[in-house]
Amino acid sequence: MRGLPSPPLEPVQMRKPGADDRWNFLVNLTDGTLFWLGFAFVSPPTILTVFVAHLINSNLVIGAVPAMVTVAWALPQLAAANYVQQLPTKRLFIIKTALPGRLALILMVIATAFLSVSHPTLTLVLFFIFFGIFRLSGGLSMPAWMDMITRVIPGRLRGRFFGLAAFLGGAISAVALFISGPILREYPFPLNFVIYFSLALFFTTISLTFLGLTKERQAKGVRKALPFQEYVAGLPAILRKDRAYTRFLIFRIVLTLGTMAIGFLALFAIREWGVGDQEAATFTSIMLGSQTIANLAWGALADRRGYKIVNELAGLCVGLAALVALLAPSLVWFQLSFVFVGLAIAGYYVSDPNLPIEFANSADRLHYVALTNTVMAPFMVAAPLIGGLIADLLSYRLLFLAALIVNLIGFTCMVWLVREPRYRLR
Repeated sequence: MRGLPSPPLEPVQMRKPGADDRWNFLVNLTDGTLFWLGFAFVSPPTILTVFVAHLINSNLVIGAVPAMVTVAWALPQLAAANYVQQLPTKRLFIIKTALPGRLALILMVIATAFLSVSHPTLTLVLFFIFFGIFRLSGGLSMPAWMDMITRVIPGRLRGRFFGLAAFLGGAISAVALFISGPILREYPFPLNFVIYFSLALFFTTISLTFLGLTKERQAKGVRKALPFQEYVAGLPAILRKDRAYTRFLIFRIVLTLGTMAIGFLALFAIREWGVGDQEAATFTSIMLGSQTIANLAWGALADRRGYKIVNELAGLCVGLAALVALLAPSLVWFQLSFVFVGLAIAGYYVSDPNLPIEFANSADRLHYVALTNTVMAPFMVAAPLIGGLIADLLSYRLLFLAALIVNLIGFTCMVWLVREPRYRLR
């Protein structure tokens, strides 16, 4: 193999939507909304951070939670992309790979219920295994899901699709967490988290029903899967040939390192101001509320101006969250940092899956998506671990300062040194 096909020579597809497109928009919107709702009850920066803090008092281990979430999600994507490129349809593959993840959530609920108090260390190990499997199944399905979405939803609707799915999911999740927040206060540990994890299981499982209703036509010109070593050996050709994409990837990595403090915001508030577990739900509700407000705006901006500017602004919001956390004189002011985190998550949700696609031609979409997520994975893992070390060895405030500086560097480089891929062929 002499390398994968060369960089894009055609603009992103912008066909007019038809009846099947509108149906697919609706059922996948429902799938996305329900998944957002379920995932809110196991939010890594807030809910899971507080849960793990009940089991062990170590910032490094707590920092390993988002690291595990990231590596489990990104690790299988290269292999999955190589395999699914030969499939004429992707829907059944997505469902089959998602089901083991739902089974793992069932086991996580059982372990939390019966082992958390008597065997906290064992519970911690099982949590990493079971939630890791849940995210691993999501990583396996990600290239197939993204390829399916690009084929069943026209490019001119895709930004609105991602924005609206996150908007509805965020709005419903914010209300649900606000209503259910007292569960974390009124019910003793671990029953409060058992209820939350069960709700996550229920909604993420129901979401698959709607994904299964997608009307997917068979793809034309599918490729055969290559031997894995040969496939991986050809991926660096993309980085060599597509310089604009390579620059984007480098500075997106810098912005990724800038997220090192996000997983410690809730923990800092608990230890700095002595708030209880219920505040984790409050923080998540605030975060989701800001996501809800931002998602439609990010989607509309992406459709009009491209995904790059959304990615840049998301990085800036992470920096602002660190700045607020660094300077906040009280818990009330500190909560503003979760507003900016929500804005950033929404921006990355809309832009991250789509930017690699706009660098790629239609035949290479799977490779660009998988390559992006795989290359970024070590840095997504390193960021919270670095954050945990800084918090343990120095202080939370120096962690927030470091995150602010790194984000400003990444934002500046992305603005000035990376061109919007949607317009680079014009």
